[in-house]
Formats: sequence, structure tokens, C-alpha cells
Amino acid sequence: MGAKAKTQADRTGASALVHTPVLEEGFPAIYVAHRSLHEWVVGGPGFTEADAGRFQRVDMAVALETDPSIAETLNLPSGSCAFRKEPGAQWRRRRVPVGRTFLLSYEARPTEAVSRGGALGGAFVNCWVVSKSLDAAKRKSRRHVEASGWVVVDEGPENEVDDDNVTDAVRRYYRQVQVDGLVCVFHAFPPEAVDA
Repeated sequence: MGAKAKTQADRTGASALVHTPVLEEGFPAIYVAHRSLHEWVVGGPGFTEADAGRFQRVDMAVALETDPSIAETLNLPSGSCAFRKEPGAQWRRRRVPVGRTFLLSYEARPTEAVSRGGALGGAFVNCWVVSKSLDAAKRKSRRHVEASGWVVVDEGPENEVDDDNVTDAVRRYYRQVQVDGLVCVFHAFPPEAVDA
């Protein structure tokens, strides 16, 4: 680690929640978030699908020693993150999604543009959204579903979700929405028989 990066890490007094493969297995980081003044999150490939036991809290200086490329992200303002698709790629930066996490469900029918020649009858869509309010989450998710070529025909359950009430089966979507702000999962089904 360069002297400047080590000085910055020491000066912050920050700790980092680091994906174990980055710390122990030599995988390079692909995601770094400066969540708050002294809190960082560092993820390696597949970090959104990893269970909580695959993360360790360490001093930021330890994370920097393990993966020196993290030093390129130390100038992130609090509330921002950096990500890249693969090691060695340029870090891209943006704000960390802020707000409460909602899980909204819809039933949708495909438009001609996405119907695959009539092979798709519809989809049940689960939208994970980080937003300041339920109304804002509904607007954001519905706009995304419709912009993706679907027509919403019914609204399903609406739930606020947090780390304490999310199940292991869907934890990867919960983690991913903390990174992206919106994650929609389409469960498509074929057209119904004419006599159904």
C-alpha cells in the first residue's frame, strides 16, 4: 500500500465490512461503499449472494493491504460507492441508495415488443426498491416495469423489508438493492390455454 493511501486510511479511523474472499482468498474488490463517516463496505465477486458469515469487520487499513486497488476509492464522499464489473476495470462512482427498502409485487402482461412471438403470457414481478416512501417506491418500480415492455394488470402485496425480516431465500435481492436502489425479478409464465 502506498504511503498516501495508508495515511488516508489511518486518518479516517474507519472500519470496513469486507467480503471474506477479498480478505482471505485473494479475490479483488469489485464494490466499495463509503456508507457513513467511518463505515465502509468492500465486496468481491458474488458478494450480494453471500451469507452474513462471509463478511468480516476489519480496519480499513487491513482491507487496503489485502487489495491495494481499493486505494483508488478512498476519496469517495460519505454516502457514495464505487463499482466495477471486473478487476482492473475503471471504478465507476455513484451515490449509495438512501431510504427504506420495500418489496412490491405485480402481475404483468408483455407488450408486443417483449412477448417473444406470443411465447410469454405474463409474469409475476417482485420489485425491491430503496426509497424514502412507499408511494415513491411504487412510482419508481411501476415505471421500470412498464419501461421494460410490460403492462401492469394487478398489484400484489407491499412490504417494508429490513435485515431482520428478510429470508435467506431472497437475501441476495435485498443485498443487491442496497447497491442498485432497484431490483426487479420477473417470473414469467406461458400463455394460458384458450379454454382455461
